[in-house]
Amino acid sequence: MARLDDDSPLKGLRGRLANLIVRQVMGKGVVQSAPVRQKKPAPRSPRQQQQNERMRRASAYANTQKRDPAAIALYAPRIDADHTSVYTVALTDCLNPPVVRAVDAGAYRGQVGDALRIRATDDFAVVKVWVELGSAAGREAGWAEPLGGDEWLYRLRQTHTVGPGSTRLLVRAYDRPDNTGELELSL
Repeated sequence: MARLDDDSPLKGLRGRLANLIVRQVMGKGVVQSAPVRQKKPAPRSPRQQQQNERMRRASAYANTQKRDPAAIALYAPRIDADHTSVYTVALTDCLNPPVVRAVDAGAYRGQVGDALRIRATDDFAVVKVWVELGSAAGREAGWAEPLGGDEWLYRLRQTHTVGPGSTRLLVRAYDRPDNTGELELSL
């Protein structure tokens, strides 16, 4: 940026002159380069679009939670140096899906009442766990019962075929923003 002297022939001139902008600032003439127009940004990749949608969804969720008194009561105790508001705690919760860590099928014999113990974690809380079993003997599905902490229990409601790989098990954990984490295995 250059300042014009009082006796300059450009004194009083305002506007664009080739690639220069001339303007008046506090009664003094100033000359500077015209801004360079940026090229159109490259189109976003599918991964960038997916991440933008993920952030949009998380932001919308966090905005609704910061206005809900029940959600404020849940999220406010988690405010700390890294998460400085209900909004940031809720945003982080929405961005981090739960994880099904393990399924203990030690008591599984394919009989009604057999127990499957499930360990599912989340940065905030797992609110429900869905279990699906399928074998040659049939299919069943239902919600697991919370045992406390990260532990959940599902009891079989029907008999299933027993043998290596004879029963397909799908466990899906849900958190408060309705994100899911899955584990699929064969019993």
